[in-house]
Amino acid sequence: MVKQSVWAAAIVALLGAAAAAPPSGARADVSVLDLFDGRYAFAGGERERSRLEDAIDDVVDRLNVFIREIARGEIRRNVRPEGRIALEVVEGRRVRLSLGDWGPLDLRLDGRPRHMSGPDGSDTEVRASLRGGRLLVVQRSSRGRRENWLSLSRDGEWLFNQIRIGADQLPADIQYTLSYRRR
Repeated sequence: MVKQSVWAAAIVALLGAAAAAPPSGARADVSVLDLFDGRYAFAGGERERSRLEDAIDDVVDRLNVFIREIARGEIRRNVRPEGRIALEVVEGRRVRLSLGDWGPLDLRLDGRPRHMSGPDGSDTEVRASLRGGRLLVVQRSSRGRRENWLSLSRDGEWLFNQIRIGADQLPADIQYTLSYRRR
């Protein structure tokens, strides 16, 4: 009898907790999104800059020897860590994002593309979504594509940007991670 009442109480408690918990999906993600709100400064230092150069070299070294050094110089000029990232959550399902000097970009998190002027002035398709607690921002232009997977440390003080850059002219994607500290 005691065991049955303990089990019954446990089941009632679980049902009550389930009823009080927020629904899964978009609403749960919105609370995660709010944690991103803030300004961040690049904190990866020389170590991450070196890893970025190594990632570029790994891909460029697969190119034809006659264009390799020209491509390396062009990519290094255009692919650098953004000094700062700013994220502002707007109305729960949009973000206002600045990546270095590019932005602010007003992005809906529905994954639908928007056309805007890219960091180099070219027509760029940009889309954003929240997936598994990470913010995904995808850019596509005539020059190539870039994915930014933004995630937070458990304490919310660090923002990590996992980046994948690709173009039809490259034999593989350039991949690297940059670390940012909340200011």
